[in-house]
Amino acid sequence: MTRSIFFGHDFFGAGNFGDDLMLEGFVRCAASAGVRTTIVAGTPHDIASQRRRFPTIRWFVDDPEVRDEQLRACDVWLGLGDTPFQNESGPWSLDHLDRERERCQRFGKPMVFLGVGCDSPEAVRDLRGRRVAETATRIWTRDARSAEALGDVAASGVVELGSDLAHITLGTGRRPAPERALLGILLGLQRAGIVDLEALEQSLERRRRGSTRWLVQEARSFPCTERWNYANLSERTRGALQLMPLDYSTDRSIDFLAYFGAPETVVSSRYHGALVAAWHGCRVSVIKRSDKLDGIVSDFEVPAVSRITSAAEFDALAQRAVPVDRARLETLRQRAATMCDAFFAWLGET
Repeated sequence: MTRSIFFGHDFFGAGNFGDDLMLEGFVRCAASAGVRTTIVAGTPHDIASQRRRFPTIRWFVDDPEVRDEQLRACDVWLGLGDTPFQNESGPWSLDHLDRERERCQRFGKPMVFLGVGCDSPEAVRDLRGRRVAETATRIWTRDARSAEALGDVAASGVVELGSDLAHITLGTGRRPAPERALLGILLGLQRAGIVDLEALEQSLERRRRGSTRWLVQEARSFPCTERWNYANLSERTRGALQLMPLDYSTDRSIDFLAYFGAPETVVSSRYHGALVAAWHGCRVSVIKRSDKLDGIVSDFEVPAVSRITSAAEFDALAQRAVPVDRARLETLRQRAATMCDAFFAWLGET
């Protein structure tokens, strides 16, 4: 019997390669699972790029009526990856989850989450987050702090510790050649003021021209994202940087990882940027643009700060960066694989 999976998140195709790394990891697990599946997913974004990258998924142009039609025909609603239980960037995610909870209840479909996080216990205790957690049939989290927060609200036995699905993708890839003396900066921020760009420029001005790569995970440019921050640097600073190329309409995950490369040191404010850097053998440190990065800081045991207000603070953070032990990464990859096995076993019994 073939089981049909409806992806409940609507952010796939928006332009963030972290999402694609998670999605690719799940697709790989689905291909080798003992349960035959079909997967349907809606996106209001670049559907053509998703169809090229993930042709085994049936993509549809998202709107409420089509979502109803597609979910009605599926066996399970699946919230795949990322940090859906969040409110630091506004109410949009919890609002979306609450609407999807109502949709699942209307059609009698189980609501399941796989490899997900939360940015704070407050997001879970929010009325919308609480309703979703209490409704969910199963929840596999990507880190221990999320498992603890969701376990305080969900019914007993619903929440299990898993890992981020991107570990599956990254764990099967080839590690690129090390790039000695190269600094990678991945600066996608939640809001202005987390990093003082003028202070950062003071640090970068002391570096040799071409010895810093401005990394990009989010292809779009809107306030505080990588390309937006790059555009707000002085012309002189921009001229001394390597800007990582990225074309979301045509590039695949393998292209993204090649462009990212393996700088000797990477300072990342993005969860998946830190994952890529760790798997590529870089020394890693983290700017915690939101509390959701606490999970990866704990998993990797890398240095982290919540703000950068001076050049000296940035320099110190980069200097304190450390590589992540390969055995630790393999443990996280295996945890993700075990999580997927448990999900497909559950699906086969449903």
